[in-house]
Amino acid sequence: MGLVPILQPREECNPPGATDVVASGLLEDENIAAMVGVHVQPAVERGVVSTGAGPVNAEFDTFQITVTGRGGHGAYPHLAVDPITTLATIIAALPEAQARVINPIHPSVVSVGTIRGGTADNVIADTATCTGTMRTFHEADRAALQGAMTRLAEGLAFARGASASVAFRRGGPALVNSEPLVERTDAALTGLGIPVAGEPFRSCGSDDFSEYGDSVPSLMSFIGTGPVEGVGLHHAKFLPGRDALRLCAVTFAASYVAAADFVRF
Repeated sequence: MGLVPILQPREECNPPGATDVVASGLLEDENIAAMVGVHVQPAVERGVVSTGAGPVNAEFDTFQITVTGRGGHGAYPHLAVDPITTLATIIAALPEAQARVINPIHPSVVSVGTIRGGTADNVIADTATCTGTMRTFHEADRAALQGAMTRLAEGLAFARGASASVAFRRGGPALVNSEPLVERTDAALTGLGIPVAGEPFRSCGSDDFSEYGDSVPSLMSFIGTGPVEGVGLHHAKFLPGRDALRLCAVTFAASYVAAADFVRF
């Protein structure tokens, strides 16, 4: 069985690089029959590998909310329409919109990452903008949440005499691990004496590796680095260590063997 390494261009961006890889026809040209990947994860016990069949990461979208008001002097707010306070009200209400349209047993997340508005401390701005990320696991939830956020922003802005526009940029699908690949990989890891998590790690994180699962059976394994208080993924002091790198390599090899076995069947 041939082995084709694929790097992850623009994994932390939207649109992500995997979209281009799939669209390029590379998977068909190279006759890719299965995809495997690994990801270090401090939420998994050190030295343990988590696989897990089914959804393990969320589908994701990015959004931008822009509120347009009427600028003015900070000393005369009654003569202006403040977009910053309006946007703050919208942001504070986003969790309620999420809670009222999504089934409580379905994971979902809305997080605001940036807020921009204003140019001086005594001036009421004309506009204010925020951007953020939205995570869901069900396509119907994705559509419902986008609709709820749009209605909320537009309605609250209207009530304050302002206007709001909401734009979404669609990201990748949920990351779904192939059950046959999980079963074979777990068996291979166990045979090597590597412990496999009894309760698979699942989160509202996202990874553009999910794009490949729409084309071929795929598996993302999470390599446990163990928790370090105050230090998580994307933290400047996150350092998995050499043993984690070795476990990544072994898991890659075990996954490849499992995928080759899977393809024969």
